[in-house]
Amino acid sequence: MTTKHSIFIAIVCLSLGANAQFGDVLSRTTIEAKFDLPKKFSLGVAVQSRFNFSNTSYDRTMYTVSASYDATKWLRLNGSFRHGVQSNPNVLIDGKNLLSRYRYSGGIRLNPAALFGFDKYVDIYLSSNYQFGDLKFERPRYIWRNKITVKPNLKSKIFKPYVSAESFYRFNQYYYLVGNTFVTVGLMNEMRYEVGTQIDFNKKNSLEIGLMLRDYQTKKNSNLVLCLTYSHTFRKDKKSKSKASQ
Repeated sequence: MTTKHSIFIAIVCLSLGANAQFGDVLSRTTIEAKFDLPKKFSLGVAVQSRFNFSNTSYDRTMYTVSASYDATKWLRLNGSFRHGVQSNPNVLIDGKNLLSRYRYSGGIRLNPAALFGFDKYVDIYLSSNYQFGDLKFERPRYIWRNKITVKPNLKSKIFKPYVSAESFYRFNQYYYLVGNTFVTVGLMNEMRYEVGTQIDFNKKNSLEIGLMLRDYQTKKNSNLVLCLTYSHTFRKDKKSKSKASQ
């Protein structure tokens, strides 16, 4: 067994070994478009639908616009804006059936494997993002997210497996009462573990299938999330460009 296979198996076992009591089973289905822009810039737009299988109910729909800049082979700067629409649990208060949620985020992503020259065998992405979220009837959320993703570079050009772990640190901690129990929201209030694979049909189209465990660091039960993402990348056709210049 090679070193890259050993690393992949070890992280999968670590992710699946998270201590959690399961709650709901959810889904996230995403369709996204990516645009390669000049000078190492890229732009993305996405629509995501979330569904709760346990309650057989619609959760929310998210619309996202993101941008990134590849400063070097191993350093990326990124930012995004997301608008969410969800059911309003306070409909009796304001008379609206739907509620809007907004989120702004920005941060960096490092690939030490590319920096130190062993990305031929594995890619290791270290991302750190700060986000601000706003939702009516809730206190604004200020969250610091840190994530590690490991993608072994196997011989297959189609299947690209990955595992990841992400921590959520919420700065404005507070407590609220649920029944007779005080629930904490804030500080290290969530860990996420995911395992999955990206399937590349060609250079422009891919499908990502993943299974995520949202392990809350409070008394809230953890959720299992099925993730499905279809991506289309609009790339420049170099052949067409060269013909046009003739």
